[in-house]
Amino acid sequence: MEKRYDGELVRARFDKLRHINIHINFINFFSMHEHDCLELVIVLKGNGKIDSDQGQFSIGPGDILLRNFYDPHEMATTSPEPLSTLCVQLSANFCRDYFSHLRNLRFETGALHTLSSTDLQNIHDLATGAAQDFFKEEPGYQLACVGKLSLLLALLITKLPYEVTQSEEYISTRSRGDRKRRIINYINLHFKEKITLESLAATEHVTPTHLCHFFKETFGLSFREYLNKVRLEKAMVLLQDPRLYLVDVCMETGFSDSRYLNTVFEKAFGYSVAEYRRRYLSSARADSSLRQGGSDGGRYSRQECIRMIDEHIAAGGFRY
Repeated sequence: MEKRYDGELVRARFDKLRHINIHINFINFFSMHEHDCLELVIVLKGNGKIDSDQGQFSIGPGDILLRNFYDPHEMATTSPEPLSTLCVQLSANFCRDYFSHLRNLRFETGALHTLSSTDLQNIHDLATGAAQDFFKEEPGYQLACVGKLSLLLALLITKLPYEVTQSEEYISTRSRGDRKRRIINYINLHFKEKITLESLAATEHVTPTHLCHFFKETFGLSFREYLNKVRLEKAMVLLQDPRLYLVDVCMETGFSDSRYLNTVFEKAFGYSVAEYRRRYLSSARADSSLRQGGSDGGRYSRQECIRMIDEHIAAGGFRY
């Protein structure tokens, strides 16, 4: 299993079908990242939160999320159990002969909640139906996937507000995104150390004041708040190992002491480090053998994907 939770651009892989990828993730945390594809996400199990340019909001079973090309976002569970999400990804060349400017299309993703329940149900049914075809691989499944996802894209274009970005605007957006990825990558590499706004600004050849504004405008957080968030996410993974003492976790994540770690943890999640460990270690994890990945996240096996999609559809999993 290739690990790609590195805070940079996450490139979609289209190994099975050209321009189409569908998978089910389990996520404890997925640090700030962006995709080189259009992505529709349906939450199957668990509760969590997502951070994006539009702010932070809670997500739960049945919720539908849409991400444009290169939209930075971050996902994390808000309970000891991981989030399970169905991800449908389309490359910029999907149906290129019939719709050539998909890459430059930017949907108003926040407008999803304004759609009628019928439209949302149709989006849900087309996505989960394509997932069933993709995983079950029955004869002609390739055509069935392309057909359903073409209808899904047409529905999004018809029902959601969008704009087509110009080349100059696209270049400007990518340049800003490049700086954001460099900063994310730098912090991910050095979070154990004493990082200051001044030292980070020096690597970007800008003033600390300029970088301070960049953090507020781009991340919606101060430099210190973002650094603590990264350290907290790393701590969540280490806390799942019962052999580690809190002092070990602090040393490995850059927190000054266990009291400060617990303060930050309770503020973020509403319960203590000890409670998190207890609930995590006592959870059954009956299906853990069907997962491929690490403690921060990964993907379910094909057979488990089939079971989860069938159960989700049978339970009427869409949440109005």
